[in-house]
Amino acid sequence: MADSITQVPLKLNPERLASIIDAAVLATNEIVALHFNALAHADLEQAAQIEGKFRLRGPKISGDERRALHESWILAKAFQELLRAVRHSLEEAYLFIALLTKIHRIKSSTTLSDFL
Repeated sequence: MADSITQVPLKLNPERLASIIDAAVLATNEIVALHFNALAHADLEQAAQIEGKFRLRGPKISGDERRALHESWILAKAFQELLRAVRHSLEEAYLFIALLTKIHRIKSSTTLSDFL
């Protein structure tokens, strides 16, 4: 008996690539703006305190140093999130290219995860 070939259509959505980055840009902009606005009005001469058992101590720093520390940390996290989104989008684009540039033949028992 000859092997029958079943074709399974796979719909690729290139607009999703842009939406991944768009979502990260929107979230980053909102979060950075909120925290920078809050920092503008915050008294940073004293270290922030947290209730409970979690407490780390570091060297004493001035309010200006603390403000710079907060701003640097927020911007580092923002760029990290943007880069994560760009990488995710590029990985999906690579997958699109790999799927569209050659014919793929797989066994019927292969799962989508195995194929990818």
